[in-house]
Amino acid sequence: MSALHDELEVRIACTGSAVRVHVAGELDLAAVPTLGRALAVAREAADGDVEIDLAAARFCDSAGLCALLAAHHDFRDVGRTLRLVNPGPAVVRVLELTGTSGVFDVRADHSD
Repeated sequence: MSALHDELEVRIACTGSAVRVHVAGELDLAAVPTLGRALAVAREAADGDVEIDLAAARFCDSAGLCALLAAHHDFRDVGRTLRLVNPGPAVVRVLELTGTSGVFDVRADHSD
């Protein structure tokens, strides 16, 4: 599945019970509904953990961070992990500035 917002592209890949959501572009207020729909599809697509690959995310503001935090709590509440993979400098900076980097399972993964 692929969705396109003016500044955000989202692609979902399923492998067995794992789901990876690839995010490219700007994760801001205008992009939050697109991300939300993609995560809803990912949640239904498989019953394992969900990874959000942020290697191509060029920007993340407070609305994008709030969407990631809300999704983290939603997945945690049903016993699943939402993992942030390959966050670029823009995402890492927001996580560090807000003190939320420890909330997420954040990993570098160069397998793609």
